[in-house]
Amino acid sequence: MDGLKDVFPEAEHIEAHSDMLGAARALCGREKGIACILGTGSNTCQIENGEITHKVDTLGFWLGDEGSGGYLGKTLVQTYLHKELPQALHEKFEKRYPNLNRDVVLENAYQKPFPNRYFAGFSKFLFDNRTDAAAYQIAANAFGLFFEKYVQKYPDYSNYRVSLTGSVAFYYSDIIRRVAREKNITIGVIMETPIAGLTLYHQGKS
Repeated sequence: MDGLKDVFPEAEHIEAHSDMLGAARALCGREKGIACILGTGSNTCQIENGEITHKVDTLGFWLGDEGSGGYLGKTLVQTYLHKELPQALHEKFEKRYPNLNRDVVLENAYQKPFPNRYFAGFSKFLFDNRTDAAAYQIAANAFGLFFEKYVQKYPDYSNYRVSLTGSVAFYYSDIIRRVAREKNITIGVIMETPIAGLTLYHQGKS
């Protein structure tokens, strides 16, 4: 807090909270809802009157984070290394990442820092090829798991609007909305970054 006071000497009151609370306030304001972050990782909470009321935790990159950029990229790379991509998509992937092989992947996965960021980098290929049936299905399956493991475990989730923020949520919004409709989940807003919404919240305008 002392560091913040040095930067904002005129501030009378300073609070520090989690990125999840900030995202939830930006997405839902003071209304009840389910807020989600889908970026490199994934996170969710249920919120009402600007306070988190319930939280379903993920298990992190290796054991969870379904729907995140890290999960999308990891699933794509696994499918590629197992030679399970259709031939045309396999060749496109190979052309884009000509030096990628099992040893390189394992080194980045287990020996280098931030494996979640490494794998998240491959989600861009998935996005660029999302009109391909196989690529679309990888993404749709990931978002389906995200809804099943996290959103649909909240009490009375069907009575809440589900809003999302983060780069993955924003760029894959068309697939996310389609998968949500199939599961009878009501989507609220989807925004790339929460700053504008959070500003409105603290100005009392949301």
